[in-house]
Amino acid sequence: MLHEHGQQFKADELKTTHPASAEGIEKFLASGAVRSIGPKLAAKIVSDQGRILGAKVFRASVAVKALNAASAAAALDQAFGQCATELVIWAAGTM
Repeated sequence: MLHEHGQQFKADELKTTHPASAEGIEKFLASGAVRSIGPKLAAKIVSDQGRILGAKVFRASVAVKALNAASAAAALDQAFGQCATELVIWAAGTM
């Protein structure tokens, strides 16, 4: 593409920032950048001798119903609950 259209954009530095206020978070969510939200947890069960008996990564994603902080928090809470439930079931079956 560079040869066909020439240089379009060049950056010497990229700095990302995260919203620091409730208003900033709400504006970020309203931008449409987030369609769903969820955690990623990793767990391992280790024997008393230090041997790994099992390891697993748990992920869940829940759609954000509205573009505001309260909806994002509710979706994250629901997704975390799914991960936590799966982790407990897995751990109980592994031990």
